[in-house]
Amino acid sequence: MKNFLFTTSCALLLASCSSNVMKETPAMHAMAEGEEVTREVAAEKSKIKQARRNDIATEYSLDGNTFSRKIGKANCQITNNVDEFKISQHPSDNAMAYFVKDGDLYVLHNLQTFGDVVNVSNGDCPKTSKKLIVEDIDKYTVVSNINTNVVNLTLSKSGRFLAWDNDKAILTAEHIANYVNNECYGAKDELSFKSYVAFAIDTNGYVYKIKGEHAEDSKVSPEKYDDLKEFKKKNQVCTKK
Repeated sequence: MKNFLFTTSCALLLASCSSNVMKETPAMHAMAEGEEVTREVAAEKSKIKQARRNDIATEYSLDGNTFSRKIGKANCQITNNVDEFKISQHPSDNAMAYFVKDGDLYVLHNLQTFGDVVNVSNGDCPKTSKKLIVEDIDKYTVVSNINTNVVNLTLSKSGRFLAWDNDKAILTAEHIANYVNNECYGAKDELSFKSYVAFAIDTNGYVYKIKGEHAEDSKVSPEKYDDLKEFKKKNQVCTKK
């Protein structure tokens, strides 16, 4: 009898018990998730990445083509017309982030002067310190392995390949068609080619083996290859010795 009365009451007062229960579920779920749901929604609207630990900023975002960083409670615009960005990974890298603007690659630095720190403490956005490093960029990768002083690798559309330390390009190669980071660089196991941080192939098929230490002394293979996949397969790169 009680069940009948309950069902009747729901039908009269709420139109349908089952429909109300179903409506409450996502709401209750959203309340339970709380902050996580809010973060997911925000991430959909803009690309957000956490900043490095030693950065005055806490996060970076790309909303449309506007590149910004969050400093304290302030959302400080860095620049616009930005296609993508990456957070620096190497502890020795002077750059906090890399970004592509109008097809060119830039680095973004941390706060540079005491005046910048004062501005932040007063709730103001600091002056942006950025620098163009590669025009007409094709691809770039950040390096996180601390066993090398190479912090970034870049390739322009003209075929100029550069390996960078925390201050400057330490290796330059021309007419490069492609490059890849070496996934087993610095491995504890005795693996072949583990002393090379990356491999680059030129338009003639010769492969540059980029040393993790003293990249400027890197050698070029005497043999030609169709691509880097063939080079890695024939030389059994990253296999146990």
